[in-house]
Amino acid sequence: MIRIPTAFAESADRYPCLWMTAALLNAGALPLIFPGAPDGFCFLAPLPLTLIAWGLLGSARTLRVWVLPSLLLALSFLLSAPGDGAALPDRATGAEIRAVMKDPSLCGGMPEWLRNAPNNVLAEVRAFRYTSADEWRTVRERVFVRFPISTALTPGYGDCLHLSGVLEPLRNSESPAAFDFAAYARGKGVARIFTAREGKLLRKGDSLFRHLCDLRGKILESLGGKLGAEERAIASALLFGMKQGIDAEIRSDFLRSGTIHVLCVSGLHIGLFASVLLLILRPLPFAVRWFAVPFPVLLYALSTGMQGPAFRAFVMFAVWAFLKAFHYRTDPMNTIALAAVLLILWNPLSPLDLGFQYSFLCVFFLLLCRDFLNGVRTAAFSRWKYCFSDPGPLRRAGMQFLIFSFGASLAAYLASFAVSMFHQGLFSPYAVPAYLLMAPAAWLCFAVFVCGLLVCWIPGALVLCGVLMAPLLGLIRGISSFFGEEGAFYTSPSPWWCATAFLLLLALLLVCRRREWEAVLSVLLAFCFAGLLLLPRFRTPELLIRHGGGVRPMLIFADPGLARAFVFNVPDYEGAGDAVAWLRSEGIGAVEELFCDSARRESCGGAASFLKMIRVRNLSFGSPVRVNALSARTARKTAAERGMPSEEGVTLPVDVRKNGEETEYRLPHPWNGILVRFRKTAGGEQFALFRDGRESGSFFLPLERDFRWRRLPLAE
Repeated sequence: MIRIPTAFAESADRYPCLWMTAALLNAGALPLIFPGAPDGFCFLAPLPLTLIAWGLLGSARTLRVWVLPSLLLALSFLLSAPGDGAALPDRATGAEIRAVMKDPSLCGGMPEWLRNAPNNVLAEVRAFRYTSADEWRTVRERVFVRFPISTALTPGYGDCLHLSGVLEPLRNSESPAAFDFAAYARGKGVARIFTAREGKLLRKGDSLFRHLCDLRGKILESLGGKLGAEERAIASALLFGMKQGIDAEIRSDFLRSGTIHVLCVSGLHIGLFASVLLLILRPLPFAVRWFAVPFPVLLYALSTGMQGPAFRAFVMFAVWAFLKAFHYRTDPMNTIALAAVLLILWNPLSPLDLGFQYSFLCVFFLLLCRDFLNGVRTAAFSRWKYCFSDPGPLRRAGMQFLIFSFGASLAAYLASFAVSMFHQGLFSPYAVPAYLLMAPAAWLCFAVFVCGLLVCWIPGALVLCGVLMAPLLGLIRGISSFFGEEGAFYTSPSPWWCATAFLLLLALLLVCRRREWEAVLSVLLAFCFAGLLLLPRFRTPELLIRHGGGVRPMLIFADPGLARAFVFNVPDYEGAGDAVAWLRSEGIGAVEELFCDSARRESCGGAASFLKMIRVRNLSFGSPVRVNALSARTARKTAAERGMPSEEGVTLPVDVRKNGEETEYRLPHPWNGILVRFRKTAGGEQFALFRDGRESGSFFLPLERDFRWRRLPLAE
């Protein structure tokens, strides 16, 4: 019988990079989760697991696969800290900056049909000053730059710009369940946002990466010459991961269908690009072919921005290709761990990135399910063992392809399901069939794309490739739209321990080799899966109130158990986003009624945006919509585009009664018995909530500049 320390020592010799990844996560957990923790505590916290590793592996192995990576991570944290020089102010202020653009999604003006910059452009500030009369102060910090929509600037990667605008610290919305934008920015090393008002180009970038980005723009310009707007946007995201052309409706369809990863350059795209190249280079000798492919794959990965998933996929493919050229074999689990080690050492904050978590967890479970799927294949083929007639190679290959493609897709989906439930609470039941139908079209798009690159010197070749890709891109869009409409729903995000338990049970099921334990683990996994989906349905109804900012209060009535909601006023875009985030966190993906108590902007300024973010069955106003009520008319137009019935001549769903300075609103079915009362006073409004004639809550809504959020239970 193998002793436990011996088994751990053998695993450290076989999977050294896997142990290094565990050491890096152990050393960097506290600085990532609690960035404000004392340095001494962060230094002592990893010691318990380090001592356990020392006892299991011995001194030599612990120093090699645990202590050394931890020291390298500490050095990486020190190098990534802000350097010498003045620091950017921690308050909101007007300022001028000189910044170098570091965002690979920037177009530099090419192609002309694609919006040049994403919403938040990553940039590195080299100098700043408050006014033009001040001296420039040297600084080196990363910020997100937001350009005005009407700007004439078309910056590219590496460009140095002189910008004037407003610099402010990055803050999260205080709304419950709002997107943790601060954590996302911290993963990029960003703590401030600069909203640019005007600027000019000081110096154009001249790096190899900038030339690759310019070449990318020219390729997209030619490919999209004969494509429609939606096909162009999908092509730029599918081929190069540039998603600024994807509108909210397309993004929602891909997200709800569970195929959003198709629009993010990852292992799928690197694998498709490499497979097409290998097929084209098949006439070459074996070693030459495997030596030649990694270089063009590297150029392609760089042209997409070399984000975490693309880097991980390239490292895995390059190691695999070079070892295959030398006729060596390596364990893919060790290769993926090597990619994780390199990424974490390059950017210690990368584990916070959602793409990092999706990418490595999915690939980890894909590799973990190999032996399990081999067992399924053996069991499926066993019925032919004693047959007199052989089924034939075509039938065997088809069944083997079906088992491995469906099984691998299911394993990756279950791994991503846990991450999605933890971060978003989104359940897409048709993700596997949607992906299996979309993958051949995506592969054909890459085949046409790579062939077009090889003959791009022929005039009109890339334009012809775009024409050939048009029906494939339309098919991809159609699949996402069809499955996005079928069955996807939101529920409240799961706690971290629940998602971890699900992943642990899934891993044990894939590595288990005993039938009785497989049955037990399958039952436990099914119960955990059902619990993640059904437990949030037992939450009680609740009212969320948002007030302040000089606009009318927004009321959101939510019943998670019945997945229904009633929204009262959406005064601005930020309120619309916060309302949608909270509704989805409550497991509600559709709103029965959006009611605005007036047609003024302070009541319905964000109604049109709200209608685009979430499904709404009806829109109504408490007062007539006049010609000059632009916000209300825009909301009505958006509602008509989404097939909502017109409210002309229809009785209002809300009973409105006014008596001097007091206004009452009686809610419709199924919110019968709920009455909301507002009483105007000199310093604000007095709010009162009545249920079945009895007061359930009452408080004062002062005239505040900042927004405030309150929650009231609606259950008895």
